[in-house]
Amino acid sequence: TLSLHDALPIFFAVPIGAATALFLRRPDVPGRGLLRVVAVLPLLIPQFVLGYGWNQSYARAGFVDDLVHLRLPALAGPVGLAAVLVVDAAPLCYLLTAAALATRAQPQLEAAARISGATGWNVLRTVVLPLLRPVLAAECLLTFVLTLESFAAPQVLGAPNGFATLTTRLYADLQLASTPSSFDDAITLALLLVAIAALLLLPVDVMLGARLRSQRTGQVARPYAPLRGRVAIRGGTTLIAAYAVFGDRK
Repeated sequence: TLSLHDALPIFFAVPIGAATALFLRRPDVPGRGLLRVVAVLPLLIPQFVLGYGWNQSYARAGFVDDLVHLRLPALAGPVGLAAVLVVDAAPLCYLLTAAALATRAQPQLEAAARISGATGWNVLRTVVLPLLRPVLAAECLLTFVLTLESFAAPQVLGAPNGFATLTTRLYADLQLASTPSSFDDAITLALLLVAIAALLLLPVDVMLGARLRSQRTGQVARPYAPLRGRVAIRGGTTLIAAYAVFGDRK
């Protein structure tokens, strides 16, 4: 079934990934190289392990519950599943945004805006984000498709609590494929997944394909500075570190 867990990662994973890439673009971020590695760590963790780690950490009688008597009651359901899928998808959005900043940046436009008196936030809003718009749109679609076909996290967090998705229903039908009707149901669901992905990807590829192609400008992009001061930089660094510590459960 299509539900909250399919759409919610788009509204969180894409902004988290893009904001992380924009923040780590600054050369004055302390430990920037290490934070870049931290930002992509969830990509190295299988989704099954990520879901199991969240379950062992934040569910009832989990590590955090035993330590400080704090648990996430909504973890076993669509909300908790969506949170895990956000953590799983955000690093990919970060990588795509970082690559887009390296290839689509227009430092001369940013410099012109700064010389004209634009603030860092205005440069972000009027120069950087419009250049990234096709990439961000592609990230939204890719996140949705990856969420739609995800199996491990829904199987770990949803199936034991009666919350089914297309992939877990497909798996259940294959497990129970002792009759021709069960196998037919599994084939139907598999074809439905392929059809949904094709209907989404093909039109968007036609619309965004040309806009996603870009060439390097050959200039070093000087990053804008929407965040100023040590407090803001330390705050951003702390958020990335907290994301790694509390989201990257394994």
